[in-house]
Amino acid sequence: MRRTAALLLPLFALAALLPVGVAPTASAQAPPTRSVTVGGTGVSSYPAFTADVTRYGVRTTAATGGSITVTASTSDPDGTVTVDGRPAPVGQPVALDGLADGDEVAVRISDAGGTTSYGLIVLPAGFPLMTATSTGEGPSDGLVFLTLGSFFTEVPPFITAVDDQGVPAVVVATAGNDFKAQPDGRYSVAATTSTPGRTGERIAALDPTFQQVAQYETVGLVNTDFHDSILLPNGNVLLMAYEPDEHPDFVLDAMIQEQTADGTVVFEWDSEDHIPESDALLGASFGDYAHINSLDVMDDGDILASFRNTSQVLRIARTAHDGFQPGDVVWRLGGVSSDFTFVDDPEAGFCAQHTARQLDNGNILLFDNGAAYAEGPFAAQTGDVCPDPDGPGERRARPFSRVVEYELDEDAMTATLVWSYTDGTYTPFAGSSQRLADGHTMIGWVNDSPIANEVDAEGDEVWSLSTTGYNSYRAQRFALRDAVAPEVAVTAPADGATFVRNQVVNAAYGCTDRGGSTLQTCVGPASPGSAIDTSTPGEHTFTVTATDGDGNTTEVTRSYTVEVGEHQPDGF
Repeated sequence: MRRTAALLLPLFALAALLPVGVAPTASAQAPPTRSVTVGGTGVSSYPAFTADVTRYGVRTTAATGGSITVTASTSDPDGTVTVDGRPAPVGQPVALDGLADGDEVAVRISDAGGTTSYGLIVLPAGFPLMTATSTGEGPSDGLVFLTLGSFFTEVPPFITAVDDQGVPAVVVATAGNDFKAQPDGRYSVAATTSTPGRTGERIAALDPTFQQVAQYETVGLVNTDFHDSILLPNGNVLLMAYEPDEHPDFVLDAMIQEQTADGTVVFEWDSEDHIPESDALLGASFGDYAHINSLDVMDDGDILASFRNTSQVLRIARTAHDGFQPGDVVWRLGGVSSDFTFVDDPEAGFCAQHTARQLDNGNILLFDNGAAYAEGPFAAQTGDVCPDPDGPGERRARPFSRVVEYELDEDAMTATLVWSYTDGTYTPFAGSSQRLADGHTMIGWVNDSPIANEVDAEGDEVWSLSTTGYNSYRAQRFALRDAVAPEVAVTAPADGATFVRNQVVNAAYGCTDRGGSTLQTCVGPASPGSAIDTSTPGEHTFTVTATDGDGNTTEVTRSYTVEVGEHQPDGF
């Protein structure tokens, strides 16, 4: 039986200060003090336990071996504790074995302060400590999707979606990039291809339980790239590729391909036909001269594509309209051949950018990395290529990153900076920005401190997440409904068992859940350890019902028979 990991951290005791000689009333009494702790070989947990935080990560090592102890207590002498639906002694350790990555231990405490379910999520060995802070109005709804790894050192990789405490609701010990929710209702992640003769990645489509249900690679090309993909509601898929080219100057072309659900290519775009050598800011002889890194479908169906190494965002016609044919560049924003003049931007434009997105108001939001030449293994991907506000047409180093929002006037051909955020952090590679429904902006800094943060419309930070030694290509917040139903295990009564009337048979069952919303109830006709009904002869059923925090419900029914005749106890 699989069970989950637990958490251990002391709680604060609250003392009620009352005037001398005045009897405390129910409303004046301090709530009971609770604590939940975990133990085991190499086990630790986060965040520190407080009664109003209900989910905790249990960090493990290879030596943990799936075994932990959980101790839960309340200062209320009448309080009770269950672990995975089974009664547990208050303040005494409960041993759990056979736990696997992602399992969740449900600890339920009932006392004078009410009833609360605490979820303790067993993390894969080596999962890093995550430290989150919330300020002001706090973060938006949803979970933050990350692909934890390192561009520079060997660390165990993880794909995860974490809550506002940095505790995973989904976690898999594997490498990947661009983990996200897709417009067609599925999730996706880019993983290394295993197809013979191909290079790059494959885009794995995942169902609501995060099982792979499809995968996509470009057709007629050798490469599929991880930087971005779009699974469209009509079943079509937009992919990108870094495709080898025979051109003597251009080694890798940036490709965009749209295919139908059956793999028929209906649109294909090649940077060689549309981006001249003069736009390549790192030099025409540099192989990855364009470096496509994001795709977006605009409100009229055109494609918005970002090219880091030209510091350009292109609007590309996906269908014929307004005199443009499919594949034509409608306009270029940024770079040395920008069709727009930048207005009210102290940096005179962006450079080396990522995640160019059209907002609901029509504006363009992007993560403006900045750039500066740096020695080292990635030197060829660096350069002093940002616009120089003091020398129009000149390029300079700008070693700090921003998130910027531009309002475009396609008649006057101006790009007016209407919102920006920076704290001085420099992210030379990757990074992301995402406008949320409430007006907040989620920012992925790639760096570990912070790896992500969220700011409100005024630019005030409302949430931040840090770790040590890890990067994430992007950080994006999405709603995620728990689609995994709880599990119920009933060992007594056994299905089909026969008892005699008034025989004492104690119920034995428990419930588990691992979908991220935490087990809330595990209820049968008799609680575990108490007697089932054998007073009436005939056929009987015993049904246990488990419900999680998102309302998923599982019922397990066992049938048993009570025969006529009084049960005679042994020993006479």
